[in-house]
Amino acid sequence: SKAMSRDLALIRYCEPRFGLYFLMLHRLQVLKRTLKAVIHSSAYRAMQYEDDEEAVIIDDSAFWDYNELVVKATWPLLQLVRLGDERKTPTLHRVYKYAKLTKRRLAEAKDDDLSAHVLEAFEHYERHLCSDIVKAASIVDVGTWARGNLEDVNECKEKLSDYITKFAEQYEEPDGFVEKAEEQMLSYLNNEGVYATEAVLGKA
Repeated sequence: SKAMSRDLALIRYCEPRFGLYFLMLHRLQVLKRTLKAVIHSSAYRAMQYEDDEEAVIIDDSAFWDYNELVVKATWPLLQLVRLGDERKTPTLHRVYKYAKLTKRRLAEAKDDDLSAHVLEAFEHYERHLCSDIVKAASIVDVGTWARGNLEDVNECKEKLSDYITKFAEQYEEPDGFVEKAEEQMLSYLNNEGVYATEAVLGKA
């Protein structure tokens, strides 16, 4: 059982745990095969539990289908919220990717009432999560470059260029600032192939 579950255990309830319920559902999904193997084992059956509700749930394919739907639909949103809660390292460059992924996952699960309600709430904040500065910042996400799954690359490149110009105007940067920044931006963007190397992919 330990080998099958890679030494993972079920997550127990506790008050301060962030996103606890979704983490619990995710761990259940990870341990699905192990849990099903347990309830169908001869040792477990020999115990002959009365009113074994847990075994009934574990053996219910409808439960697993719905659990998988909820986990897939909400996991990117959980990651997005975590980015907003991070204080030690910058995270703005990762927001756009997770915002787009969140909307896609929720839209794909729109037949589910929970996902539909979450999608409606998400769309209320979407313009903030996908603002011009967020799009511009997404271009400097080297990890996403490495995996080749940047969102709306051309549009985000334009937003980064626009941001450089607006920054120079707002902070009254000296002549030549925009040209130099644009040159550095193009030098960075022209190295796209480098981000696919094994070294970068390993760090990503």
